[in-house]
Amino acid sequence: MAALCILLLCGLMAALTGVCGVEIIGGQAVPPHSRPYMAYILLGRGKSSSCGGFLIREDFVLTAAHCQAQEYHVIIGAHNIEENETSQKVINVKKAFPHPLSKNFENDIMLLKLIKPVVLNREVAVIPLRSRSVAPGTVCSVAGWGKVNQSKSSSNSILQEVNVTVQNYEQCRSTWGGQYDDRKICAGRPDHGTCKGDSGGPLVCDGFAQGIVSFGSDNCKDKPAIYTKISVYKYWIKATLRDPC
Repeated sequence: MAALCILLLCGLMAALTGVCGVEIIGGQAVPPHSRPYMAYILLGRGKSSSCGGFLIREDFVLTAAHCQAQEYHVIIGAHNIEENETSQKVINVKKAFPHPLSKNFENDIMLLKLIKPVVLNREVAVIPLRSRSVAPGTVCSVAGWGKVNQSKSSSNSILQEVNVTVQNYEQCRSTWGGQYDDRKICAGRPDHGTCKGDSGGPLVCDGFAQGIVSFGSDNCKDKPAIYTKISVYKYWIKATLRDPC
């Protein structure tokens, strides 16, 4: 399995274009395996793009709906995705469940059912979801393997994280206009947050996943990033986990 992981990643890192979502800017590398819920998702048969995601049950990963592809390979237990880490496992996806109303970054949430449950340990763990909204002013964190600056052409091999502050509805609406509504969260500040590279990763607040990285401004300078608000979709998530048909 580790050999398969390396083969997939070699092809990916040579061709990765960073078309899915956002990168981590202004952050730093995290201690190895300190975010054991993180998943790295290779998209499509060509393995030419990727998204982030996070483990919410032994057999389910949560990510963004705009990360849909013909096939998926989920890498768990990773810190440096270019290294042959013994903790890494590559798991195929049995079925994808994008939200039925997802379109153009609206309802940007998707569940991936893994072909088999993963074994939980120090390097692989689930993160809980919180059913109530996060309050404005809360300092949260977002992690991913995306680019660490706007000029870098390739993704980062080591998991990075940055702290971001949740803004209130009026601030977000003023900044994003009609692109922002109460199904979303906006957090961060220019040059300190997210941009292009790792959609689907979690916005983590007080140890709970509160949001899913969705989109940001084109130049990564003008606006805080937008996250899908997980609490809005708690009933859809529960129903899908209960009866994934």
